[in-house]
Amino acid sequence: MILMHLIRNERMNVSRILPFAVGIFAATQLAAQPPSSKTLLKSGRLLDPRSGNVLSPAAVLVENGKIKEVGSPPQLQNHVSGDVKTIDLGGATLLPGLIDGHTHLFLDIIAPPKLEIDRHSNGFFAPGMLLAIVESPSKRALIAAQLAREDLESGITTVRNLGHSGIDGDTELRDAINAGRVPGPRILASGRKLITRGEYVHNLNPALADAILQQEFLLIDGTDRARQAVRQNEFQNVDVIKVSADELIHVLSPETHAARVSAADRGRTRYDQLVQRVMKSGVKFAAGSDMCWFYPGMTRGQASTAVLTNLRKTGMPALDAIRAITVNAAEMLGWQDRIGSIESGKFADLIAVAGDPIADISELERVRFVMKDGRAIRNDFQEEPSK
Repeated sequence: MILMHLIRNERMNVSRILPFAVGIFAATQLAAQPPSSKTLLKSGRLLDPRSGNVLSPAAVLVENGKIKEVGSPPQLQNHVSGDVKTIDLGGATLLPGLIDGHTHLFLDIIAPPKLEIDRHSNGFFAPGMLLAIVESPSKRALIAAQLAREDLESGITTVRNLGHSGIDGDTELRDAINAGRVPGPRILASGRKLITRGEYVHNLNPALADAILQQEFLLIDGTDRARQAVRQNEFQNVDVIKVSADELIHVLSPETHAARVSAADRGRTRYDQLVQRVMKSGVKFAAGSDMCWFYPGMTRGQASTAVLTNLRKTGMPALDAIRAITVNAAEMLGWQDRIGSIESGKFADLIAVAGDPIADISELERVRFVMKDGRAIRNDFQEEPSK
């Protein structure tokens, strides 16, 4: 399984195999709403990403937060009994909730101008990353909760958060979402990233370096330290372990720096070519946004979905791109029995768009209905109340 990353700001690559108080109050109210025990969803179309088949018209019966049955509206209407809530989405297209296989909910970096990066660069993300690291953990947690909700509202119902979350930020946010205290996608949390010294934010004040690095990373310089680091993350009850070790980054001469800049300039072309090779090989792949940037005028969810749909611009068929962020992504996470498709027994994580995402994948950037765990998070298809 290859996890493909679409990263803006001239960084496109493929990963290694392997007003605010009101918003918080509204989020808490939303999370506290219990799901109806039974909900019948009706729509004009339902897309199965695995096969590419479309069921039209379509209905999905949801019971206790999971998908009970999928079929035609008359078929399911005959099977339901008792108190059932019906949500009619008209001619919309239903799909499984989107999955972002690589994200950073605790980073919201404003990229400095290139000249400033060249003058003060301490590594790939600095100074933007350094500014995030030195923020208070409480502030970062509140920002991450906001970004998580924005992801969910854009149709991203599951994410794998891969580091840059402080010591326990992502595991605590995951648990708060699971407990219904705040709304957000399902989170697979990695805790602190395991790195070799010199991987990130170089040239720190020696008197402060270890304190800064240790709240964001776990340093490894051999098998014993690696085992210890894994045990430390295990204590935080992480879901996955993120390891990032690149010996080339340890060489900090100007000629290394020049090579890195040149490589970044060639990144987009290499990425497009690599996507074509992966498609021709037949290798199964999933996609992740690696989103950690602030984009003015866009929510985190809008920015993430825009990155994920960029696969189409590399020449990838829309259906393959949709598979990369649904059924394939679920398999890559090891959660294919829970998410990634609209099938009986799986979590009722569904989205709907007005048009046909196979004809126009940018429809996924305009999600109008989101359900997670059988709860309707948003429904822009609802008719205006009669006056």
